[in-house]
Amino acid sequence: MGISILKKFSKDYLNDVKSILDSQLGKDYIKLDALETYLNSPQKNGFIAYSENRVSGVVLTKSFKHWESISPFILNEKSWFKTHFEGLYPIGILDIIAVHPDFSGCGIGSQLVDEVNTFFKKECKTIVSFVWEHPNGTPLASILKNKHFNHIKTASNYWVNDSIQKQYNCKYCGQPPCKCNALVYEKVFTKLTLK
Repeated sequence: MGISILKKFSKDYLNDVKSILDSQLGKDYIKLDALETYLNSPQKNGFIAYSENRVSGVVLTKSFKHWESISPFILNEKSWFKTHFEGLYPIGILDIIAVHPDFSGCGIGSQLVDEVNTFFKKECKTIVSFVWEHPNGTPLASILKNKHFNHIKTASNYWVNDSIQKQYNCKYCGQPPCKCNALVYEKVFTKLTLK
């Protein structure tokens, strides 16, 4: 396999990224119009891995400066998260990460998490990730643990209402509702590295 090159997400890669997300997260977990918001929003960013002349992985992020901005993103147990996040702003969310099946196990997910660490270390105090818990293993959880993230909470049936409202199919549960739990991981930086 060729070396993976990380690039900023751009419109050139939109269809490839959408295809990877559909295959890895479930059809229409993120719709094309929602994916396009990562191209021009100052709050959202994305990076792709490019291997063997094609997109091999993607990570999408969001950043929040206070509770009022992050609250709509939190799908349930808002009071717990509101209390927990006090003093941890600005917060970066490792929102979505997916690797093309042909490149699974090649270290691309780890490279993408490293890119998120580097990116957020310059502007955020904390990184948080909501990870699908799966009985056959949760590769992202292993990567996050290796990158010094801490498991802070398991949120039961985290995507139930969201999957019904947005009508997306979970890769594991199929048609709504998604009954997967979210493993919540967090990494707090001791100090910001200013740009």
